[in-house]
Amino acid sequence: MATTKEVTKQERALIFEKIPAIMAEVSAIEKSRKNPQQGYSFRGIDDMYNELHGLFAKHKVFFTSKVIHAEREERLNKAGNVMVYTFMDIEFTFFAEDGSSISSIMRGEAMDTGDKASSKAASSALKYALMQMFMIPTTEEKDIEYQSHQLGAAKPVEAKVSEPKTLTTSINVESDQRPWLNEAQFQAMMEAIQSGKGGMVLAKMENYKIRRDYRERLNEALVVHDRELA
Repeated sequence: MATTKEVTKQERALIFEKIPAIMAEVSAIEKSRKNPQQGYSFRGIDDMYNELHGLFAKHKVFFTSKVIHAEREERLNKAGNVMVYTFMDIEFTFFAEDGSSISSIMRGEAMDTGDKASSKAASSALKYALMQMFMIPTTEEKDIEYQSHQLGAAKPVEAKVSEPKTLTTSINVESDQRPWLNEAQFQAMMEAIQSGKGGMVLAKMENYKIRRDYRERLNEALVVHDRELA
């Protein structure tokens, strides 16, 4: 959620000129990195730094960060190892050289077996703040019309997984007022399934409109988790 400080019209003008100027020059950042566990592609914080550093310097824009809320807890993964789970709400404030500014608050979530959970959460929050503030595009096709699936012959399914815990919906998408599930929330759900919280994820899925590829991967992960528990 973006907010602006109480400044004069002259002071307000410059930061609101700088942001669109950077947006006009920022290039698409491809999802060239791949998560080795879940197999999804993503853009890292280093990709954001490499693309935006020169543009920020050119347009004389910088930002500060402020942690406004943070929580940590310990969880066990499938192997029984302790994972430190952290989420942080961070306010990022972008400044122009005249002192005018605009702020954005973003939540970051991360898990780690060591002492890196907080830094990972902070990096995640910054990455999505930059992506949303500057509308950084990818090179991927997002329209579901670009997706096609080749189906093979039907195979018999074992009785114990014939009715897996997956979410289906008959809600009309055009009239559906629920928010779309974003990439950070999708990743958090995948991690929650891996940590044994499939039931919680299944309940949360009902609160979002979900892209077809996200839904398929979540449902597949839930089925795999059910098989492992059986």
